[in-house]
Amino acid sequence: MEKWYTIKKDDETYLRLIPLMNKIQENQIYRRAENLMWARLYGSVDIMGLTPTTYSRPNPISQGVRPKFNIVASCIDTLAAKISKNRPRPFFLTDGGNWTLQTKAKKLQKFIDGQFFETKTYQQTDKAFIDAGTFGTGLCKVFSAEGKIIVERVIPDEIIVDDAEAVHNNPRNLYQKKLVDRDMLINLFPEYKSQILDLPKPADEFGFYNVTDADYVEVMEAWHLPSGKSTNDGRHVISTRNCDLVFEQYNRTHFPFAKLTFRDRLAGWYGQGVAEILMGVQISINRILRNNDVSQYLHSAAAWLVEEGSGIVSAHLNNDIGHIVKYRGVPPELKVFSAVNPEMYAQIREHMQRAYEEVGISQLSAASQKPAGLNSGKALREYNDIESERFVKLGQKWEQFHLDIASLMIEEAKVISDQDPKFSVLAKDGNFIERINWKDVKMDEDKYQLQVFPTSQLPRTPYARMQYVTEMQNAGYIDPETAQELLDMPDIEQFANLAFAGRRVIRDAVQKMMETNEFIPPEPFQDLSYTLSYAQMYYNYAKLHGADELKLEMLRRYMEQANALIQLSLHTEPMATPSETPLAKGVDDQNGSVPMPEAVPMI
Repeated sequence: MEKWYTIKKDDETYLRLIPLMNKIQENQIYRRAENLMWARLYGSVDIMGLTPTTYSRPNPISQGVRPKFNIVASCIDTLAAKISKNRPRPFFLTDGGNWTLQTKAKKLQKFIDGQFFETKTYQQTDKAFIDAGTFGTGLCKVFSAEGKIIVERVIPDEIIVDDAEAVHNNPRNLYQKKLVDRDMLINLFPEYKSQILDLPKPADEFGFYNVTDADYVEVMEAWHLPSGKSTNDGRHVISTRNCDLVFEQYNRTHFPFAKLTFRDRLAGWYGQGVAEILMGVQISINRILRNNDVSQYLHSAAAWLVEEGSGIVSAHLNNDIGHIVKYRGVPPELKVFSAVNPEMYAQIREHMQRAYEEVGISQLSAASQKPAGLNSGKALREYNDIESERFVKLGQKWEQFHLDIASLMIEEAKVISDQDPKFSVLAKDGNFIERINWKDVKMDEDKYQLQVFPTSQLPRTPYARMQYVTEMQNAGYIDPETAQELLDMPDIEQFANLAFAGRRVIRDAVQKMMETNEFIPPEPFQDLSYTLSYAQMYYNYAKLHGADELKLEMLRRYMEQANALIQLSLHTEPMATPSETPLAKGVDDQNGSVPMPEAVPMI
């Protein structure tokens, strides 16, 4: 039988593709059942499915039966808090010392930063991390629509991969089946409006689509990776049940998905999640707690022990205050029985400890508590480092996950720019924003390397951050002014913006000169000592990395003028306002240069 990706465009690929996808799903019906089970374990609700009409519907038969303590959700949420709090930031490192490429790499960095912000990438990857903990696999799809890059978290239940083809984790075909709003689909493919309007609502086993106003249609998307560089047999198809919306050649060597797995299996494309790992422990905890509840309900009430023949009237044993009970022989005794064996509670604690150890976290972390006696920032950092050793591999996957998204963004940017040469994004530059055009940052893939770093290596709590910065200052690694900038406390932000505005103006001026090749002279009211120091460091950096002579000459000129201003300030009275100073009046309007004293030595 002819394969779906070898069929010609006019031969209606959907007639071959849809039966194939349905066949794979039928053969892997166990996977959908497992995904539903893992979702129920994490959510503590016996939901009826993972479709738009069933994900929020609890099973009426078991609606009142929920676990008293969800160890699965506790572990997943704790891992998410510890791992996903790190915001990996892709960096672009150039191959070689070409200054032009390095300048482009810096702008490309800003471009990706802007895309991460515009597409809310970190919000999507946070959801994908929960999916990885729950289902074993978290996915983010990167694609373009209407001239914009889109990052979308994808539920693993939407993805179809043939197990036989993916035994070595490198399938050549991947399929996605998704429900899309009919009007949105018409907006994306107006030329197929009549066919889309003819599509029926999808059917499900419960018939809920017939009682909802949501107008969804089923859309199938498939990718086939090319067999080689020159085979041209890669294919990308988007189909409905009555037409092909997209039929195009696919030349990429990977699918447009970034994948994160909690734990890799020995074979196969899908990962193993916390829900599957801890299912046995969760079931045991549920059983013990359920038995304890029944025992408490049936046996925890107090009882009167009355000796037979004592002559006590049962009605006299009541709730009255100060009443008299007549008896003969042994007095009556109010007895409170132990409803549950203490070993049952000890067993629950053992199960909880075993579950936390299985995924590599401590009970203190799950409860957001610190060990007793650890009060200093240094001690807490050491403790966190020890506990984080178990998460090294997962942390590396988390970082690679964001690198993959950045790479997919670059590929989509190339596609968009072919149709819109003015494609750009707004990116933050300090306290301001600037528009970065793709044409100004476009680079060949062999000219750069992607690496990832956390957005901040500093501790996150104010006290720990202050102690860490103080240690660096005391060791002589940073000066007091830099230490103040690193503290970055929200309550002193306004003060910091004013206090360090002078330094930032100097840095921005030097960097702008390097980008635009337009000279910006130093001003007499700047921090001239820092101006000269920063310019010297930047000059050495630029020379080391092969900046052209024009840029180096501007930096030398900038340093000479800064040094001249320093010397002038040492031999003159205190300066007047900028409009009154003779120096300001002597500035050459054409090139912005300052008259230089003769034979001024560099300091």
